[in-house]
Amino acid sequence: MPPWAAAMLEICNSVMELCKDILTSEQEQQQSETNPKSLFGDPFSASKKHQNSSFNDQSYFANILNNAILDADEIKSKSKRVVIERAPDNTDIINIAKKIAADCGVAEDLLENEIHRHPRESKDVINKKPRIVKIPFTNKKSRDNFLYNFRKCLKKNPAFPQFITARRDMTRNELNILYNLRKQAFSMNQAENMFKYIVVDLSIITLKNPQPLRATKNK
Repeated sequence: MPPWAAAMLEICNSVMELCKDILTSEQEQQQSETNPKSLFGDPFSASKKHQNSSFNDQSYFANILNNAILDADEIKSKSKRVVIERAPDNTDIINIAKKIAADCGVAEDLLENEIHRHPRESKDVINKKPRIVKIPFTNKKSRDNFLYNFRKCLKKNPAFPQFITARRDMTRNELNILYNLRKQAFSMNQAENMFKYIVVDLSIITLKNPQPLRATKNK
């Protein structure tokens, strides 16, 4: 299943869970009206407050649907962007993006004028991590082509920093999953003292030729 489809499925599941919760609440309320346990302190008691709560439920449901629609637009936009990580702020990332896009045959679809650091404003913080770079394309196919060939094209240009990485642009929920997977892979590597597990997209991959962890320290 493509990543965007998985994200859409997650949204649909959230909406379905909300519907189930609302229907369950209504059924429990009907049962409590037939055999009320108590008129006070029972969230499903036959009180006027809960008899008039349908409007609040509908408003909450509408907000969930609105958020789902906004997420769908966000996913569509992100599906055409690459994110570069670990590139120092003084790196000429536009030149790197243009060269790799040309090597991949997608230079015409690169939106050069929209390449930017995120966040756009740099904060003066000691020992901070480099800001990510967002590289947009006119379509998802070219974005995917760039990602697929990124590492190979980077190696063809030894003058470029070889430690930078590329991934697709992700939603906040996906980023939470990504960061958790990276922590898990890090712990697994530490436990085996081997550089054996890496995170690709939203999966932990086992390398065919793992190396001792200390051997990769200065790479």
